[in-house]
Amino acid sequence: MERIILICFISLLLFTSLGCQNQTANDNDAINSSETVLQKQEEKSISQEEPIITTEEKENLSDSEIITSIVKKIDDFDIMIVDTNGEFYIDSPVPPYEIIINSTPEQIIDCFDAKNKLVELMKGLYKNDKVGNKISRVKFSAWGQLRASLGSDDSNALDSDPGPSVYWENTLKFKPYEDEDGPLEQRTWGVSINGCK
Repeated sequence: MERIILICFISLLLFTSLGCQNQTANDNDAINSSETVLQKQEEKSISQEEPIITTEEKENLSDSEIITSIVKKIDDFDIMIVDTNGEFYIDSPVPPYEIIINSTPEQIIDCFDAKNKLVELMKGLYKNDKVGNKISRVKFSAWGQLRASLGSDDSNALDSDPGPSVYWENTLKFKPYEDEDGPLEQRTWGVSINGCK
């Protein structure tokens, strides 16, 4: 009986030992496989980075590309560019442009985030040397927080380089309600949603 127990014990040790060796080999294969996947993902993300744009190439960018680049630096918002003829921006635009920018719920964290993105969009667009003087107005909707419009006639409000809260307070002083009457250049207003102050 003791021999049988001894043989079973030895068999169990051998089986466990082989199982551990196989498990260790499997773990090493899994680690190597994971490292390879991570390496491939890093290589893929590196290859997908934006290409370096030379100064000469920047000078050849269309107005639409410049506007889109400015907006996308802030967030991946939905952008609509409309020219003077009321046509969506295609190949031969007729400035000045109306730029309409909309966020999704996931892109806006809270009221301050909405105000910050609003002021950064307005500064980025109106202060750009190539397109700033070709814009009639910029309208921004920050989902669940605010809607705002800045007509080019009032874009000098950005000259003092206001912070997000000061800029928002000044926008509300123009008109605290949506007003789509009159020329685009004079459509400056702000609407607080859900008490965004």
